[in-house]
Amino acid sequence: MTDDAEADGNHEARSQREANPRWVAWAALGGSLIGALTGLTGSLLVYKQSEDNQEATANQRTSDIRRTAYTDLVSSFQTFKTEASGYRNLVFQEASVEDQNSQFNDKYVPASNKLQQAASLVLLVGTESARTSVKKMNVLHDRVGGIFVEDVLDLDKFDTTIAEFTKVVDAFVNKVDVEVI
Repeated sequence: MTDDAEADGNHEARSQREANPRWVAWAALGGSLIGALTGLTGSLLVYKQSEDNQEATANQRTSDIRRTAYTDLVSSFQTFKTEASGYRNLVFQEASVEDQNSQFNDKYVPASNKLQQAASLVLLVGTESARTSVKKMNVLHDRVGGIFVEDVLDLDKFDTTIAEFTKVVDAFVNKVDVEVI
């Protein structure tokens, strides 16, 4: 072999030795980059999943709050209706003033207040359709109270108002049934 050939072989061997560390560094850098991108992608997926879980938990909590408020409203209406009808019956039967006052002050008024509190809660936490229904209920609630403060209790007006009130509450239950399930 000539010196030139030997020099070319040494040069080639030296180039390969110099190139190998460079390619090894590039491969290591590429591997690190791939690992970093994979880790970043995994972290983003975990973050997104965590965010979705938090949103689902918040939505579930809101549904629970609404369900409780709606249930309390309907229950309070039933109590109100019972106590208002009890007072109506005492007046109709011409019970003693003492019995009428006892029914009105000890049973009707607390039931009326409880219904107003339940309605206020639904106005705060309910959906738009629930709030619309509660506004209708409030008008009918006030109408019942107005009937009771008249000089003479109009039984037909009371019965019609309670029937209308019951329809509004039933419609409310049908609307919100879909919302809270």
